Amino acid sequence: MYIRVNSVNFSINFRLFHSFLDVGYVQGMSDLLSPILYLLNDEAASFWCFVGFMEKVYRNFDEDQAGMKNNLSKMRTLMEFANPKLFKYLKAHDSDNM
Repeated sequence: MYIRVNSVNFSINFRLFHSFLDVGYVQGMSDLLSPILYLLNDEAASFWCFVGFMEKVYRNFDEDQAGMKNNLSKMRTLMEFANPKLFKYLKAHDSDNM
């Protein structure tokens, strides 16, 4: 199944609708939108579903990336606790900067 969506219109509509959040359409949002479009197979319904989802996670897309950095910090702590062996390996290979 192939779904064609006018991403220019989608991003413009998103920016206009969410101008109060101070969030533009940024890289990574299309990765979140793709499964919604695939499952709903309806551009308008997908837009509103995406809008609702972004109202919950928009902090991850702030320009300073503070929300995403906070989430990655929590993931680092969780990994250190849940899988110390993997964490130690990543740290030894200078790959623990999440």
